[in-house]
Amino acid sequence: MANSVSTACSVVRALGVMTGHNETWSDLQIMNLAREFAMKRGGRAEAFLTHYLQGSGTDVTFSMKTLLDEDAGVRSKIFREINVQADARDAAKQPLKGMAGVIPVHQPEFQNQDWQYATGALNVEWEFVEEAVQRTIKVLKVKVWTTNLYRWHPEAQRFTQCVHVAAQNLQNPKKEIRFTTPPTGFAGSVAGIGKPAELEVIDYKKAKDFRMISSRDIIAVPRTSKRKAPQEMS
Repeated sequence: MANSVSTACSVVRALGVMTGHNETWSDLQIMNLAREFAMKRGGRAEAFLTHYLQGSGTDVTFSMKTLLDEDAGVRSKIFREINVQADARDAAKQPLKGMAGVIPVHQPEFQNQDWQYATGALNVEWEFVEEAVQRTIKVLKVKVWTTNLYRWHPEAQRFTQCVHVAAQNLQNPKKEIRFTTPPTGFAGSVAGIGKPAELEVIDYKKAKDFRMISSRDIIAVPRTSKRKAPQEMS
């Protein structure tokens, strides 16, 4: 996989040189390939990448509850860590009221690739709201939210490093000035008779990092301890 990604990047850059394009053109082609072959059509990762390339830098919001509903890996990590802290409170005979924390969710813990490519690793904040029983199941109601910066990591040693380099380069694009060459053998070609090759100038947009801000949602975390359930609440 690592070799195929780096080879694809090298081929694109070689093609750019052969066709008279600059580095920024190659960077954009690499990102288009990443979008085409690694991202779900119409998904969040594609939408977030497009927002990054457009360069407005404005915040993007998303639903924390939807993330937990759609990614079993992230949901499992959140539920497990909250129960660990609740168990520690119980063992110390401390009330759950006031319980809160930050749960780091790393990329390998995602199971939904679209979410993983959209947000990357997250630090999920949470705070305890109340205990309850829902359909005979004891739960902890907690509020969860997160804020993360959409950015690329060209310095990290990973198999997609050349893609990260291209994405970061696009924050400082180079204006492209080149002559377009009509096909030889026709009037207007550089070697033929007629108008000369035309000068083409492209001023590429600057890509820009942006904040991804989730909603603050109250979720029900199934309690996994053996402690006696509170009286069912209406």
